Amino acid sequence: MKSNEKKVIELGYGLKFITIIVLAVFCTSCSSNNNPTSSNNSSNTATLILTINSPTVVPSIKVIGKSSTYNISSTDTLKSINAGTYVIEAKRVDISPSGGDLVGKSFGVFKPVQQITINGGDTRTININYSELPASGKLWVSDDNGSKLLAFDKAVLTSPGSPAASVKIQFNYEGPRGIAFDKFGNLWVAGFSNNHIYAFTPGQLSGNVSASPLITLTDNSISGPNGLIFDASGNLWISNWTSGSIIEYSSDSLSNLLVKSGSVSAAPDVQITSDKLEKPQYMTFDTYGNLWLAGQDPSSYKAEIIKFSSSDLVTSGAAAPSVVITESSQPTLINVTGLAFDKNGNLWGTDGNSFFRFSANQLTSSGAVIPQLYRGVSAPALLIGLAFDSQANLWMGETYAPQLIRYTYPNSGSGTTYTTSSDLNEPTWLVFFPPPSGYNIY
Repeated sequence: MKSNEKKVIELGYGLKFITIIVLAVFCTSCSSNNNPTSSNNSSNTATLILTINSPTVVPSIKVIGKSSTYNISSTDTLKSINAGTYVIEAKRVDISPSGGDLVGKSFGVFKPVQQITINGGDTRTININYSELPASGKLWVSDDNGSKLLAFDKAVLTSPGSPAASVKIQFNYEGPRGIAFDKFGNLWVAGFSNNHIYAFTPGQLSGNVSASPLITLTDNSISGPNGLIFDASGNLWISNWTSGSIIEYSSDSLSNLLVKSGSVSAAPDVQITSDKLEKPQYMTFDTYGNLWLAGQDPSSYKAEIIKFSSSDLVTSGAAAPSVVITESSQPTLINVTGLAFDKNGNLWGTDGNSFFRFSANQLTSSGAVIPQLYRGVSAPALLIGLAFDSQANLWMGETYAPQLIRYTYPNSGSGTTYTTSSDLNEPTWLVFFPPPSGYNIY
């Protein structure tokens, strides 16, 4: 049965307009009380009112039911929908920085994924408020030996100094490594020491607090999780340093996890192994969806950078790298501890107390390749992690004398500045939130 209705929709920023929305409700037999679909009886249908307040950005809301999905951007009333369980997702909306700011702003909902059950004949109202997220406009750092997450406001990053972190989230001994924000603004963290993956809601990312994530993900396939990254489709990829495998949780699986709380166990959707890879660490995606990661050659124990083609990431099993870059005559790839692509498709990485860049043209075939750029910092040093800000500056973490290093290409010494902080102990993974536009960071 189809039902047509005329409605007034109020936008959060004060505009009003009239629109016609046609909702199609299909009649099918149903053996479960969870989501009956017969619309011939009013007890099988319900009304859902979404009151959305968003004074700055146009929201992006998805209401997902068993048989229907609705995309909504303003206050709306869904009438005669099937009674049952729905997941409501509020996607974050990023705004690029203005002027010379290093990072932009991100707007969203403090708990962006929720599940509701609405009974037949009922009317349910859900309030959704978009505002700037607490994590917005900051450089986020996982601190391995310090067992904490830190965030530095953009204002304290413009010049050298010793700023205090504006956010400090302290774990018990955990060794957080890879960190990444999802499309909703949740922060995911690879807990290396205890084989856990943590997810923090946007509302949990402020203050000086003990870590209390929304969920702690466990599974036997999570073994020494090190790298952690999202692809363009919102799927979560994790590199397991201990087992030498790569695992993936799909975007749909993550949404199902985010409606829960506490410790949850779930197997990944994809598991990839390779006899050419050992101790995988940092990962990055190129423009074509190929996965690049730093690891170790099992036969020689030397560092290498390998590429898995996007076609090899679809299903579980053993995969052969399509490109393997090995140590060159110039002392590179001794200990690759960071990887990131710039806007031009060049691959940057860290290597002991040096950082390097391969041009896009150097990434097409395997072998011992001498980087196009290779530059060191004052020794002793161990550079870990890479992140680009919105002004194309390259940031790295240095662990021997804990600090953050900002490199401005193509300058040499004058283009390198150092930011120390007493809050830093072993900066490991760096992420700007929101990510700069034009990079393969999601």
